[in-house]
Amino acid sequence: MTTHEHIAFRRCRVLLAPGGPQPSAELAVATLDELRNAGLVVSDPEDLTAGCADRVKQWAAWSRAERGQKGDYSPLFAGFPEQLPTFDRSRLRFGLGWVRLAVRALRGGGAVNDADVRAATDFSRIGWWPASSVPQDPDRALLDREFRRTLPGDELQQLTVVRLVSDDEMRRLLQDFALGCLASPGSLRDDVRADLDAVLDGLLPALPALEEIPFLETRTLVMRRVFAADPRRLPGLGATPDDLLRLFADLTGSDVSLGTTMTYPRFTRAQRRAVVAALEASPRLGDVFRRRGLWLAVARGLHLKEFDAPRVQEVFGRLRSTRRDATSLPSRVEARLAASEITAAVDLLAGQAPGLLVRQLRRLVHLAVEHDQVAPVLGTVATALGPVPPRVLWAAHGQFRDNGATYPRLAINKSGGALRVPGPEGHLAVGTDVQKQVLALLEGALTAHQEARETTSELKLAGARVWIDPALENVLLPDQLRSTAPGLVQVERGSRLALGQAPVLRLFLHWREPAGARSDLDLSLLALDENFRLVEQVSWTNLGNGAMTHSGDLTSAPVGAQEFIDVRLDAARARSGWRYLVPAVYRYSGPVFGELPEAVLGWMLREQCSADHATFDPSTVVNAFALAGRQPQALPMLVDLANDEVVQLDLYTARGFRNSVENTAIPTGELVAGVVARAAVKVSTASAVRHAVAARGGVVVGEREQATVTFGLDDDCTFDARSPQELLTELV
Repeated sequence: MTTHEHIAFRRCRVLLAPGGPQPSAELAVATLDELRNAGLVVSDPEDLTAGCADRVKQWAAWSRAERGQKGDYSPLFAGFPEQLPTFDRSRLRFGLGWVRLAVRALRGGGAVNDADVRAATDFSRIGWWPASSVPQDPDRALLDREFRRTLPGDELQQLTVVRLVSDDEMRRLLQDFALGCLASPGSLRDDVRADLDAVLDGLLPALPALEEIPFLETRTLVMRRVFAADPRRLPGLGATPDDLLRLFADLTGSDVSLGTTMTYPRFTRAQRRAVVAALEASPRLGDVFRRRGLWLAVARGLHLKEFDAPRVQEVFGRLRSTRRDATSLPSRVEARLAASEITAAVDLLAGQAPGLLVRQLRRLVHLAVEHDQVAPVLGTVATALGPVPPRVLWAAHGQFRDNGATYPRLAINKSGGALRVPGPEGHLAVGTDVQKQVLALLEGALTAHQEARETTSELKLAGARVWIDPALENVLLPDQLRSTAPGLVQVERGSRLALGQAPVLRLFLHWREPAGARSDLDLSLLALDENFRLVEQVSWTNLGNGAMTHSGDLTSAPVGAQEFIDVRLDAARARSGWRYLVPAVYRYSGPVFGELPEAVLGWMLREQCSADHATFDPSTVVNAFALAGRQPQALPMLVDLANDEVVQLDLYTARGFRNSVENTAIPTGELVAGVVARAAVKVSTASAVRHAVAARGGVVVGEREQATVTFGLDDDCTFDARSPQELLTELV
């Protein structure tokens, strides 16, 4: 049950308390203190049992790992953060080192050899290698590491509330988690999807029907289980060609979003027969043209001629001979648009692909205005919005609300990379009257969805008093969670959260390299002005400037390495021209982030930042992000000094990459500005909640104490926007 217990901790914030007598007062205090030091506070300490003491180390380890503590920290130089080394000492160090080696050799009657040099520069006992510019003594570092284990932590703790539960309650909570994931209308992060898969093993009595699972990638997980149990059921699932490709990807551990290169499973003849039968039964068989290269490769392994499948034979015959299927829906739509038959194109999409209609709505309405076809086009749109998912409707709503004012824009791909969406200001804009008509249609469809939701949801908002945390005005409604980084707090890119009150912000980077592959990551911090232009920076080339202090450069991490940057926030706010602080992690050399066994960036708020206190105190970690992208530069977050807010970036980029931060500031500034601007084209969580409450007959109240239902950013809320699966199910 250990795996399920860990999932229950991660997803439900509960701990499985073993049965038995209550602990002694001394044992209870020790147990609670150890958890608190790891960043956990128990909401029901009266339910502690003596057996909890046996599990406390495991629980604390789970919390420490979440907060980015993967090992012991040994500082690169004594006195961080008060003292900085000077670069010219490195020449003296190496000079003295050679003199010391030479004297030793002469006394022994020999000469300096390669083994002597390697021994003098061997830092394997520490577990990482320092940059050559910083003096380092392995013996001193090991002693200092032991000493640091005795140092006190910080007073400004950021605690996670957990609850003790029985085995039956833990199982019920995990079942609720699984059902919530299956019902989610949006994508799931890979780590959440893996936990869902584990929970489905033995804890969920029966899988829901495929048509009850709204999101395609989640549906793939259920398809895999059905296919593994009985391949003959596959043709009856109504799978599209893309559904089948996702199934192939899932069976081989490839990317189920089909965003990267995939491999294909080896099928038995019975399995191949089932796949071909599913293709033959699919009403969207022509979709194979959308991924022509993939399906041509798949077809070679399916041996199509062995099976009686006339539709498949005919379509794949055309697939081999031509790149474009003139009979497909996209081809027919584009032909009508080329002929200025906008209404006819909209009619086609409304009848066969209403979701695609809404995704292309800005372009289609703009063309309708140009060709004086607005009335019939909007008339068709009004009848087609019913089956379109609310997340797609909200995306269109944000686009029309902005009406082309925000350009250029950033699109985020499935690997967390940023794509520039060009366009002049006012691109595809429409007149105010048309804009209002479209927004009214979208809002009407969203209202209808919420009215229907009120009849099916266990949560009834009719007559409810609902409190909405004002902070949710700055938290964007998530619509694509798959590529977001796992972290203590998970919000949509471009969302803003309060920074918190503290004298010092301490950033940390931890990584460990795979065996036999040297890895050098560099933590840097940019100070940008209000126009996102570089003002100053701290990095391995510049360890301090009075407001920011770098702990020094480490160049290899066989057992794990850490770099830190301290920001004295009052000093940073006082600097002329400073508006934003952007931490950046550069892959100087070695494997990409996603191939490292460990790679985490996070931040703490600290009161006591001195060499007399623990450098890494897990209980002060506010958030920690796992770095998993394949690009050489990671931009996890931004600090807005003027508003005391943290903006979620979670970007990976290769643009303008060099080995020092000074050469990357211009593209970094553009990327950051693009993420900040996402708020203009996306709906806030608060707006979506207000709409749902109004549509379902609830009342928004101003005080939390007056509410029967709460939406906010803490564990005590009915819906916590930091863990968005349940929130998404209720709203979109």
